[in-house]
Amino acid sequence: MRDEAHTSEFEFERRQKTKSVLFITSGPIAIPLFLGFSAIDYFHVQELWLPFLGIRLSVIPAMYLFLYLSRRAATFHEIQKVALMATFYYAQVIFALVVLSGGSSSSYYAGLNLVCIGMIAFIPWDKKFIPLAILSIYGPFTVSLFIDLNFNKAPIVAISNFAFILGTIVISATIRVFQNKLEKKEFESRMQLKSELEQRTAIIQKKTAENLKLNLLSRNFSPQVVDAVMNGKIEIATNIKRANICSFFIDIADSTSKMLELEEKKFAASIEKFLDIVMNIATRFDATIDKFNGDQIVAFSNDPVEYTDYVERTLTMAFLIRERIKSECDFFLKNWGGPMDVYIGLASGSANVGFYGHKKIMQSYTALGPPVNLAARLCSDAERNEILISAEIAELVMNNDDFSVVSRGRIKLHGFEEEVYFYRVEKVNIKINESHVGNDFSICEKCSGRLTLLERKSVWYYRCNSCEVEF
Repeated sequence: MRDEAHTSEFEFERRQKTKSVLFITSGPIAIPLFLGFSAIDYFHVQELWLPFLGIRLSVIPAMYLFLYLSRRAATFHEIQKVALMATFYYAQVIFALVVLSGGSSSSYYAGLNLVCIGMIAFIPWDKKFIPLAILSIYGPFTVSLFIDLNFNKAPIVAISNFAFILGTIVISATIRVFQNKLEKKEFESRMQLKSELEQRTAIIQKKTAENLKLNLLSRNFSPQVVDAVMNGKIEIATNIKRANICSFFIDIADSTSKMLELEEKKFAASIEKFLDIVMNIATRFDATIDKFNGDQIVAFSNDPVEYTDYVERTLTMAFLIRERIKSECDFFLKNWGGPMDVYIGLASGSANVGFYGHKKIMQSYTALGPPVNLAARLCSDAERNEILISAEIAELVMNNDDFSVVSRGRIKLHGFEEEVYFYRVEKVNIKINESHVGNDFSICEKCSGRLTLLERKSVWYYRCNSCEVEF
């Protein structure tokens, strides 16, 4: 398809060039040239000046005819036929002058050489048209020349004229052949350059679109979701899927009263600090940030980044977030007016996960289902700095020495028909550098990649997602 398009474009360029040559040879140059030679006719063949003038003037209507036909030519083949007709006509006008002025020995034969140079060398003929064009110029004259030789009319002059004709043919045809090759190579080079530019433009447009998409995703979705979309693991247009997740809710205590009591800057600084703590730790645990509901953050784990121990990871994440907030007591005493207390609720189970929302206006990569609703209810029922978990999570970690949980009994929660058993997290044994609790380690110092907090044999450590360095 591309080769056919290039061939068509090449023929179009040659057709336009042929039209340009015909326009020049049938107008601005040819008419003054033909009429200018009439002055020479007056001194060279004075007795034939009027017949010569009539013959030369006949060229004018013929030129306008060729111009009209060239404008109507729709293909390169058609325009070459018009050029062949023009070449033949101009040559025969000269041949008529040759016949009237003495035959093949006449000096007017030189006009045929001018036609040959002007039409053969400058019009981009196809190979099959070059012999036809040469024949249309010199055919009648050559026949006349051989007739004159048979009758021994000025044989030396005739042979000399024929030799000059052969030289003109060779030079003009050689120029045309090499010009055709040069034009084809030049066209192919331009097409190759054009193709390379189109490819580069396509790459630039693709990369620009990807960067714009990445920028848009980065502003609206969790880093885990962005990575999954860019790596082709999930698509915004795909349907919702069912996944096992651990839902996480955290809410700030007394945020409404604090907003009324505190200065705007101090309140904003405290909320920003809270968000930074939760976002940094959640991101390092590969939890997906679902949404912000005022001073409440909703997240879930195990999608799109999956772990076999996703429940334990989420529980550890919740504990680290609470301890991290506690470690910032000096900051919150200054800005919040005291310690910042939080409520935390966790629940695990099956939920529908994917992009929800209006396709054109706003979408969110979110989870909907029983574990999300249960985690929200547990968060609202928790006491200050308490982490409440569902019975399913408690059963999973109850025999794990790294976790200590106690039953809070049963409670009737809104949206659930039966009473729900729930538990409080007393302690999480995290074998990790204590500085990791009081500092944000989200960026690798070596490659600036994102860090993920992992566990191996009850020991937690960081690993860079880019260079995979562990520490």
